[in-house]
Amino acid sequence: LSDSGFKLAANVQTMVRPLIGSRSTNAESRLQFRNATQVETLAAIVDETYVGSLDCPTVNGLRSAQEFLEAYAVNAQDKQDGWFVASLKGKDVGCILVSESGEQLEIVYFGIVPAARGRKLSSDILDFAIEFCSQRGAVSIVADVDSKNKYAIAAYEEKGFVSFDFNRVYVWQISNPHKNSRRPIAARRDSKS
Repeated sequence: LSDSGFKLAANVQTMVRPLIGSRSTNAESRLQFRNATQVETLAAIVDETYVGSLDCPTVNGLRSAQEFLEAYAVNAQDKQDGWFVASLKGKDVGCILVSESGEQLEIVYFGIVPAARGRKLSSDILDFAIEFCSQRGAVSIVADVDSKNKYAIAAYEEKGFVSFDFNRVYVWQISNPHKNSRRPIAARRDSKS
């Protein structure tokens, strides 16, 4: 792929957690969750979670949160059912986007705003996602995590996720002369397992 102009963007671990016969581990969440029905509102939160993120930082800026959400909405079976904003004491602190994929559900995106990091809020958000997926009858939940993001990997492992695959993510980008920006025109996952 490198010889064809693709650039390695990230190495990612695919992590899975079985859901049959299990529930989330935290009965009392510090967070409140609401379904994110407005793409613009969610895009602002996603943009904020990108700041200082350790999850695939080389692709930050290749497309806006709005573009990411629009692409996700096209591929999602029910675009708003699995989109949630997490709030703490009335302030939006993060978001999680879950998509159906057969008998399993996938965490497509999960982020916490910089001001709320370091408080172990990921535990509450993942508990919410596990409960949401269990209630939907999913047999498992999967997530792709940048292999360099030790904090995210630890948060997933704490909730019973295990790594079962490893992939390289490549992008090919061209310059857009009209917007003076870089946009990926193709992305490819290359399984290494």
